[in-house]
Amino acid sequence: MQWVGANSFRTSHYPYAEEWLDFADERGVLVISENPFVGLGPRLYKQSVLQRALPVVEAHVRRDRNHPCVVMWSLANEPNGPGPVQGEEEERPASPEETEACMVFFRALVGLTRSLDPARPLTYAMHLDPDSNPMAVLFDVLCVNKYYGWYEWTGRIEDSLVDFVLDVESFHKAFGKPVLLAEFGADAVAGVHQLPEVMFSEEFQSKIVELQYTRLLDRPWFLGAHVWSFADFRVSQSITRMVHNRKGVFTRAREPKLVAHTLRRLWRPAGPSENRRPAFCGVSVTQPFLDSSGTCHPGTVRWTAPATEHEAGAVLTAGGQWRKRKSALWRTNSGLSRIQQLAEVESQGL
Repeated sequence: MQWVGANSFRTSHYPYAEEWLDFADERGVLVISENPFVGLGPRLYKQSVLQRALPVVEAHVRRDRNHPCVVMWSLANEPNGPGPVQGEEEERPASPEETEACMVFFRALVGLTRSLDPARPLTYAMHLDPDSNPMAVLFDVLCVNKYYGWYEWTGRIEDSLVDFVLDVESFHKAFGKPVLLAEFGADAVAGVHQLPEVMFSEEFQSKIVELQYTRLLDRPWFLGAHVWSFADFRVSQSITRMVHNRKGVFTRAREPKLVAHTLRRLWRPAGPSENRRPAFCGVSVTQPFLDSSGTCHPGTVRWTAPATEHEAGAVLTAGGQWRKRKSALWRTNSGLSRIQQLAEVESQGL
């Protein structure tokens, strides 16, 4: 997280072990601490469930409220709004009684949380649309999950940008509160590269994250964003996912994908020592060779791409001794791609 410049995470979708919060306290990382209420909906908005939920909220807040890293409480992830119980009948607007049952449920969660911690703001991760989230009026910050270009407007990143912004902005217009983009992104299989970018390639994931994030930056109501997710993770068997959910910025082994380098560029602007940029875009390679006098000349690998990190080039000795070096990013007409740099090596006399 620190390498890419991230300063915050949400404990999705349950409270993390206290050691995580201790670590965040020490490192100055901001945490949205979320309880384990995933999949709430009309069939659960009843007193019997509420009476079991309230002790969970209390235990969560009492345990974590003295951690300075916790800046916000999240009381649910993607709850469905009021309406008929799924499968009960065809879709229809919620009745006044169903809406009130939903509001009573969330008023109780909010009231208890505020009584235990009146200082911190409250949120929950919402999806669907503002009309399906009447309970958002009770909260302070709107955490919105949207997957344009993936689940919606599938494969069409640029075409969906206008609708994406309008959709996110509709939550602010409906409730007049600041918005945090709490989930967005795309699956990418590490090592799959395609230009033009296509779904499941690293280029596609990198592009969708950069374009959607930067498109919101000039909106005064926009607080920031959490990319879903930090790393690939194991999921149940499915024909739509191959072993893992692959929306991670890092692989399951914590190796960076292209999007990690993109986020580092967005979140960690180059300092004065990193501002040197080569004039041309390309790569030149020469091999070690002996001249007519028998003198050995080391080969060079010169990266003339406008990289996001200082890249002065690499050298290769006649003995072929290479040391690994970081990868670089460069911009092309069709988006961001990656050069996997070969190495940086010791060279006699250099």
